[in-house]
Amino acid sequence: MKNKRIFLPKYSIFLILILFVSTMLTLFWDKFYNIVLLRPTDLHDPKNWYRFLTYPLYINGLRTWLIVSISLFFFGGIIEKRLSSKFIITLIFFSTLFGGLIYAIINQEHTIPLPMGTAHMISWGYWASAIVIGLKFRKELNLIEKILLSLSFVGVFFISRDNLGFFIASLSVIVSIILITLLIKNKNWVQ
Repeated sequence: MKNKRIFLPKYSIFLILILFVSTMLTLFWDKFYNIVLLRPTDLHDPKNWYRFLTYPLYINGLRTWLIVSISLFFFGGIIEKRLSSKFIITLIFFSTLFGGLIYAIINQEHTIPLPMGTAHMISWGYWASAIVIGLKFRKELNLIEKILLSLSFVGVFFISRDNLGFFIASLSVIVSIILITLLIKNKNWVQ
């Protein structure tokens, strides 16, 4: 009998821990959100451009953290086994920056600049990449990965439609990460 080692997605776990710490900061330090949230007006203010990287640190409570963490852990398990560290890190930053930029551009016309703070853009990036990788390596997936990947298609129907900018940003991240993952030809990106 083969001794199968359990694979733990190290980048996902590290990200989950960072998000947990930031969630605790949010719960116990009420000014934390003022530092990290992204507002559409930040697009025109270079001193606030750091927020295009920090907005995922604002998690709206432990329930949201748990949902994002489960997503990152399971999809991370699929992609981190098969894609390089370079691609995973690029995926995280690209999903964050691209999603934030689309959100800020679409919401420019709001009279009240709605702030955004969520790691959902990273989750959608992981999801999109996991779909492509899962389909490509479907014979290598274990039963749990196959079930989770099959059930995850339903997740797209749960993208928040409360804010047009958020909805379009989420879809933009999904489409762009699917295309980027499909177009990877450089073997340094695929293990």
